Amino acid sequence: MAVYPKGKKFTASFGAGTTRVRKTFNTVEAALVWEQALKGASNDLPAPSPTCWTLQEAFDQTLKHHWTTGGGVGKAIINAKYALAFFGPTAPISEISAKWIVE
Repeated sequence: MAVYPKGKKFTASFGAGTTRVRKTFNTVEAALVWEQALKGASNDLPAPSPTCWTLQEAFDQTLKHHWTTGGGVGKAIINAKYALAFFGPTAPISEISAKWIVE
């Protein structure tokens, strides 16, 4: 998410990887308005369950709505799967803290 000058115009960029969208505007204000509109649209995520998301639910939502191809996503997925194996997929994310780590 960025607005930057490009010659005498301004380019707004939103997203990452294959989901990145760019558009050029005559004014910085128009670019910022467009960027804010896209930010608002990206917040249409499903609400958490009434109690709390499990680690699996959080992983699934992050994978679906935030991670795209490239840029270390593969490593992030591998690391997330290690966390799922360690904490368990049904672990409530609100309960995960340093107390889980054995010294």
